[in-house]
Amino acid sequence: MIAQLHAILIINSIVVMGLAAGVYCENVIWQVIENGENRDSLVFLDPEEPGSDFYHTIKIYREGKQVFSHSDFDKMYIGTPKALVTNFYNRDKKRIEYIIKCGEGSDLPSFLVITSKDKLVEIFGYSLNNSADIFGDIDLDGYFEIGGIVALMDGIKEKPVYRVLKIKDTFVSDTILEQCLYSIYSRKKN
Repeated sequence: MIAQLHAILIINSIVVMGLAAGVYCENVIWQVIENGENRDSLVFLDPEEPGSDFYHTIKIYREGKQVFSHSDFDKMYIGTPKALVTNFYNRDKKRIEYIIKCGEGSDLPSFLVITSKDKLVEIFGYSLNNSADIFGDIDLDGYFEIGGIVALMDGIKEKPVYRVLKIKDTFVSDTILEQCLYSIYSRKKN
């Protein structure tokens, strides 16, 4: 069971308390996440421009020590005080998964997944760009799913292309959820 997020952050001698939110200060935004044994601080740095919600660097600190750092100036990690990082405990893999929304100039975002197990923190990968209609363990199978419309194409007629990816050892298509989502969308259009 995921422990509820509690954050107590000290900024310039002012104590700021928050619940499930990030804190913004001088072009840096961070969130403290408590999950069982670990208390990780996720920090977003290098904003696209001052005051922007798009960042290029992510660092993770545990017990005051940096355990992860990643910079990518071709990607923009989206961070606002109300929406920074989604975290999920994968019981089967016994790891925490941090899901971070990325903007890359397209209409649909992708998501960076970072995993944390024991002392190892690493990049799992990036999802496809999609509408994220599916976001979470919606079928209660113990795995986080991300998915939705990937593209509208098929010549003259618009036909939605759906993909739902399950986070396992790799991103795996969840064809059952894809079929369900497509049938719901088809009924709405008629």
